[in-house]
Amino acid sequence: MRPARKVEAVGGLVPRPSARVVLIDDDDRLLLFSSRNQRDGTLRWYTPGGGLQPGENHRDAALRELREETGLTDVALGSEV
Repeated sequence: MRPARKVEAVGGLVPRPSARVVLIDDDDRLLLFSSRNQRDGTLRWYTPGGGLQPGENHRDAALRELREETGLTDVALGSEV
């Protein structure tokens, strides 16, 4: 287990570096996940991805998150958006 890191808030916000993947298949379909807001019932859509782990770069984080969330391992990342 990694030790906790001290993160300082800027203007009340805590920075969280993250990586997300816009995944489009050969049929031009976009992969999105959804979750419902428990307070107001609205539906939110988002791409696979998540926060960087200590010492991890954005590319490696994107591939790790994609593997964890979809099981996909043979993905060639394109340019950053």
